[in-house]
Order: sequence, then structure tokens, then C-alpha cells
Amino acid sequence: MPPQTSVPLVLPIGQDLGPAYEPGDTESESPIYGVRIGVKRLELTEPLYVAWRYAHGVGPLNETPWTEETYRQALQESAVDFPEDVAGLLKDLGLVQTVAPGGIEAARFARAYRCNPQMVGLGNVPDRPEVFYLGLPEQPVLAVPAAVYALWVNAPLEPSLWSGCAAMAAELNGYLDATPPNDGVVRPETLLALFLATMPHMLLTRTMYLDVSWMTGG
Repeated sequence: MPPQTSVPLVLPIGQDLGPAYEPGDTESESPIYGVRIGVKRLELTEPLYVAWRYAHGVGPLNETPWTEETYRQALQESAVDFPEDVAGLLKDLGLVQTVAPGGIEAARFARAYRCNPQMVGLGNVPDRPEVFYLGLPEQPVLAVPAAVYALWVNAPLEPSLWSGCAAMAAELNGYLDATPPNDGVVRPETLLALFLATMPHMLLTRTMYLDVSWMTGG
């Protein structure tokens, strides 16, 4: 289970499109790297692209949350020149955001961004029914709680991460109301905090990427 933290986590934004060599280029030449946010395709130099990939985390993340401090430390230990300047430029371009899972800014972030699954849902297994797996066919990559799995599976149907949490909370509360005794109310904020706490692991394993909300449009 990911560590619960109120410290802002580093979250990369955008879909990785990889390098784009021009006809006649050789491997000795530095290509332009593509990252898509919404309908926009951004072109990055290799140092920016490497720093953006570092924002996805350096595993394992179980002991240390992927915060701005750990991200910048990893950049300083890498081969990226001027890591502080590069990290600042990525934030200016909207390619890196920071948000605390339990912070007051979490709901605002969730309304502005959405989750895009990049692998497939593999369900659960009889000896561990409490967790569900993400990955490739017959190749589990990451185990997540049931609530996170449900939000991840349904993410393509929702315009934002917040709308997904709100829809799931409404569904769960409807079930609880119909199944007495009702011991409490499921809040979207609770589901969002759990999903955000798990998100660095999903970003690190590339089982998802973050994009702008349909409402934002990019």
C-alpha cells in the first residue's frame, strides 16, 4: 500500500510520444521528443525530456514519497545539466505539477486533470481478493486497492478525475443507503486522496498518464 502523505507529490503531465527522428538522421543526432497535453503536441529537447521522465519517479517508491525534494535530488544526481532551471521550465510548461493528496488544492487539481489508463485491468485473484492488478495480459505490473482500480477502469468515461471520484462516491452511497445499517458516507475527497497517494506508483510503472480535463481542453 502506498504511503499516505500530506506532502505535495510531483506529478508529470502528458502522454509520452517518444523521440521523433527526421529522415536522414542518425542515432548520433539528438532527436526532438514529443509529449502531448490535450490536443497540443509539445516538442522537448533531450535534457527537458529526460527531466520530465524523471518526474515519473525512480523506483521503488514504497519508502519515500515522490516529492519535489526527492525529484530535484534525483535530477541533481543525474546527467541533466542545470537541473533547477530545467525543473522550473517543466513547471512553467505545465508538464509537472505538485499536489498534496489530502490538501485543499487536491480537488482543484482533480477538476483540471484526468487519468488515462495505459495498460489493461487484470482483476484480482482468489488468494488476494482485496487488491486488483494492472499490467499486460498474464503480466501483472502493479497491485492497487479496489477503489483505485475502479476509478482507474472508469477513468476514460469521465471528463476529470474529480468527476470520477464524485460518481463513484454517489454509487457507493446509494448502495450503502440500500444496505442498512449505513455506517457512514463515502466522500469524493476520501477517494481522491487514496487515488492521488497511489498515483506516483501508477505513473512510475506507466500504467497511466495524466492529461488535462475534457473541460479544460488543453
